[in-house]
Parts: sequence; C-alpha cells; structure tokens
Amino acid sequence: MLPAAIAAADAGARAVMVPTANAAEASLVSSLEVLPVAHLAQAIRFLRGEGDVEAVNGHAHVAENGSGLDLSDVRGNVVAKRALVIAAAGGHNLLMVGSPGGGKTMLARRLPDILPPMSEQESFEVTRVASIAGLLPDGGSLVTHRPFRAPHHSASTTGLIGGGSGVPHPGEVTLAHRGVLFLDEFAEFRRETLQALRQPLEDGVIRIVRARWAVTYPARFQLIAAANPCPCGYDGDEVKGCSCLPGPKDGYKSRLRGPVIDRIDLQCTVARIKRKELFELPAGETSVTLAAQVADSRERQRLRYGPGGPRSNADVPPRDIDKTCRLQAAARTAVEVAIERQSLSARGAHRVIRVARTIADLAGVDEVTRDHVEEALDYRVSDSAT
Repeated sequence: MLPAAIAAADAGARAVMVPTANAAEASLVSSLEVLPVAHLAQAIRFLRGEGDVEAVNGHAHVAENGSGLDLSDVRGNVVAKRALVIAAAGGHNLLMVGSPGGGKTMLARRLPDILPPMSEQESFEVTRVASIAGLLPDGGSLVTHRPFRAPHHSASTTGLIGGGSGVPHPGEVTLAHRGVLFLDEFAEFRRETLQALRQPLEDGVIRIVRARWAVTYPARFQLIAAANPCPCGYDGDEVKGCSCLPGPKDGYKSRLRGPVIDRIDLQCTVARIKRKELFELPAGETSVTLAAQVADSRERQRLRYGPGGPRSNADVPPRDIDKTCRLQAAARTAVEVAIERQSLSARGAHRVIRVARTIADLAGVDEVTRDHVEEALDYRVSDSAT
C-alpha cells in the first residue's frame, strides 16, 4: 500500500482511501489524510455522502533496526578497515580477498553503521521496497537504517535480480537498494548470476522483461564482495600452505576478473589476525567516530557536486573527472607513472583518481596530492579484464 500512497502524495492528493488493514502503512506518508474502509460497500456509502469514515492523519512509525555492530570490535587488519572507511566515504564498491576466518564478513556487516543516515526520501524508497516484498513489520514502520543483504552463493539469477515465472518479485539487488549488497564467496557465484549485476551497478535500476510483463525496480546499492584467494583458501597464508592444483587455482582466480570486478574501485587483502593483535589496546576507532568522518566527507561531496550532480565520488563520470578531481602536479605525475609502469588502463586510472579524491575528502583538503594517489594505488583492482 505504501507505493500507492506515495504516488498519491506525489500527484498532489491530500487524502487517500485504503483498506483498513493498510491504514497504518499508508499513514507513513505525513502529507496524506488516510481514510480506512473495511469493505467496498463502506467506501461507496462514504462517496455518496451516506456515511462517515474516521480519518487517520499521516505520521511516521520509525523502525530503529541498526546492527549494533562496531568496527572497534574488529582487531588487526588496519588496512582493510581503512579500505572500508574509504568505500563508505566515497560510495565505492569493495572487494576483500583473504583466507577463511580473517574477518571479511565481520568487516562487511559493520559498513551500514558508518554510512551516512538516509534522507527522508531514501527512507521512503527503502520502505516502499520492503512493502512490495512483504517485509514491513505488522502495522507498518518507516525504515530508517540502510539495508544489508547477504545472499548465499548458491542464489539463482532470479533470486539475485528479481522476476519469477508468475507475479514478479524484487530480488536481492532491489532489497539492498540504498544499502549494502554483500556477496561472500564471490568466486563461487554462478558466472551468469554475476553478469546480471552489470546493469544495476551501472544504472541503479534493474529492468526485467518477460513475455507477458516488464518491470523496473530500483537497485542503487553498494557492492561489497569477499573471496578466498584460491579454492582451498590459503594461497599466500602465513600459517597454512596452499594445497590447490595449478589448473583449478588458475580457473578460480579467473573468476576474480571480468566486467563486474571492473566496476569495483577498491580491492584489499584481509590478512589472518596475529596473536598479539587479538588482545591489542586500544581497539581502534569506533563506528560512531568513523561515521562522523564519513558524513563530513559526503558533505564535502554534496557541496562540490550540487543538486542533480553525482551522489558521491564513485559516481563521477569520466568526462567530469578533470574538473571535479583536481590533481596537484605531483599527483598527476604519479598517475602517469602508474599508467606506464603498471599498465594502468584509462578506466583504471579514473578509478584511482576517484578513490584518491575520496581520500582527500577524508583528509579535509580540496586538492588531491601525491600521497592520496599513492594510497589509492595500493587499493587498485587488477586491470587484466579492462
């Protein structure tokens, strides 16, 4: 019912008649007067002026559903935590690679709590998706915390992008709208399933066309992927050696390349935690502190790009990079050297500059320096597929 209520509000309506069971949900739209009716006969009598309907004024029931997880709980892996903060600050997609038990999932699950709070419009978008999917709590509540979706690697393409043989339903990419889509065991997903992510990653929507119907769902999410370095999981591990044969190992690593990986700006290694790190003090910055840094960075981006501009640094189109991501002379030289020595492609160079722009925003400076570029290069995704 919420999607219809929002559409009515957008059309300028001041009142909307709904079934009694949907009144609480429709009342989430504060600009509407909601008229609940128990059956069609009651609606007809009211429209004829033969009976009254007690109106329900719009008001928001807020669903507080934060994870309560804190980044200070994750010991060690300073580089991976830094990559997560950069991803949050610039809206960048992130790939984490490391042995089992290194903390990849722990890190990913803490991302929503350092992302900026949702605006009222974003809350309505997320609540509308939850309503369509039948995931709103009884009575209806306005969702204010960014969603976190973590489908299993055995998920079907339909389960990930939506659709179905009968009534179409939203998939995980839509349920993650304005939040985080976490794909653990990324290399174990079916190739065709991952290929289906290309459109939503590019356009922020998913269009599904079947013989009898076509539907468009919102799908503007932040992708966090995690993978082992090889089939056995221990390639490069300091404690346990890799037992993989060359053929399967090469085949596995090939899955960590391709068009979807090409749309991921950041890549980092999540190392096995060391014994001394497990009990280290201090534990590190809390999610509250890091969220404030992320919010300041996003505010700088909002002021830079203005209304109608990119939502974040990750969305800056190539044609605008020179104008919006100003590089100092030494920083430009560092990018040029990377192009020559590391075979960095044009697309890869743009990714590095976007990430460097975010690092500069976290530092609170207007121009991108050589240090910012060099840190961004440390998180460079392989360009073998570009």
